[in-house]
Amino acid sequence: MQGDGAPMNDKRSTVLPNGITGRQETPAVAFNRAQARRAADGLLRASKGLTLAGLSIKELVREGR
Repeated sequence: MQGDGAPMNDKRSTVLPNGITGRQETPAVAFNRAQARRAADGLLRASKGLTLAGLSIKELVREGR
C-alpha cells in the first residue's frame, strides 16, 4: 500500500521528508507537445474579441482592481 511507509521494490521510490514513501508514476500515454500547442493556440484564437456586456476582458480586469 503506497504511503504506509512500507518499502517498495521500485527504483523510482523515494522517502519523503515526512517519512512517507512516495513513488513517481509515469503517464500511460506520452505527452504530445505539438497537439497541446495547437489546442492552446485554438483557445487563444477563440478568445480574441470576446466581450461581456460590451466590456473586453482587459476592461473587466481593470474594473476589478
